[in-house]
Amino acid sequence: MASTSSWRAVRRRPSLIGSTRQATRVTPASCAVAGRLSRAAVMLESGKRAMAVPISAENAAAGFILPGDRVDIMVSRELQSTNGGRNQQIVEPVLRNIKVLAIDQNISAAADTAAVIGATATLELTPEDGQALALARSQGSLSLMLRSYADVSAASGRVNSQETQMATNTVRVFRNGQASEVSVAR
Repeated sequence: MASTSSWRAVRRRPSLIGSTRQATRVTPASCAVAGRLSRAAVMLESGKRAMAVPISAENAAAGFILPGDRVDIMVSRELQSTNGGRNQQIVEPVLRNIKVLAIDQNISAAADTAAVIGATATLELTPEDGQALALARSQGSLSLMLRSYADVSAASGRVNSQETQMATNTVRVFRNGQASEVSVAR
């Protein structure tokens, strides 16, 4: 049987939500029972999932992407030639305006942190966005592009393939007397 003091602590916890304690606002997330929920799970918006992707200084804005930032995700892959010519490298947008939850195991950036070069970035995604990202990762290499804070109100999620097709042109390029078709973004 629980002691009276522990019963009171549990009984009072809901009444703390929304009140101020030691100059910090008490929220449902800060009242999570220790050992039952991970801090990362509490940080996720309802209906969202966390997914980690490998990063390096070269594919993640030289380490300037920090937890809380928003990124666009691109996939670089090789497009097979249909006419027997040389394959071409293409880069396509996969997701846009995606929130970065963590870099490696760090879920918050220190105030004086200018850059963090990590091995993984944990992203907040819908289940459908997670599927699109997993597919893109299997097709080629991923790159994260840091978004400006002025763009955070833009739509987030998967990039429509129609948008991508409408935003590209095909240009005929001649190299050493050989013609080839190259897709160029507008």
